[in-house]
Amino acid sequence: MRFFQVHLACTHWSIDRMLDLLVKRLVANGYGIYLTDANKFFIYDHKTTDEFSGAHIDEYAEIMRQEIEIVKPTVIVCLGRSAERMCKKMGLRNILALPHLSGTARGAIVRKFPRLEEIGATAENIAEEYAREIMRSL
Repeated sequence: MRFFQVHLACTHWSIDRMLDLLVKRLVANGYGIYLTDANKFFIYDHKTTDEFSGAHIDEYAEIMRQEIEIVKPTVIVCLGRSAERMCKKMGLRNILALPHLSGTARGAIVRKFPRLEEIGATAENIAEEYAREIMRSL
């Protein structure tokens, strides 16, 4: 049995829906994946989040190291540039960088997966495109 770890600070229903669909698709196939946006703390006041997160980045990195050591994933999926930068700074390998699932990243998602322009950028279609991309990277 392979492990699957999700570590995201999600608070929006559409992100939660896409994440739920994505995780169900990946778990059904038994993949060993660590999925993160690198945020261990999030509230809607982005200034407070950024200040708090910036002050605790070393603790976040240590939590991630411990989780990754336990999970031993085949691939580490970084959702967003912050997660990608953090994972690279930590010297992690087998990283797959994808746009964050937030609404503000919708343009980046559609640019990454142009097929979404044709089929629609619904939660289901986005989750499916992400799952395909992740599975291709394994």
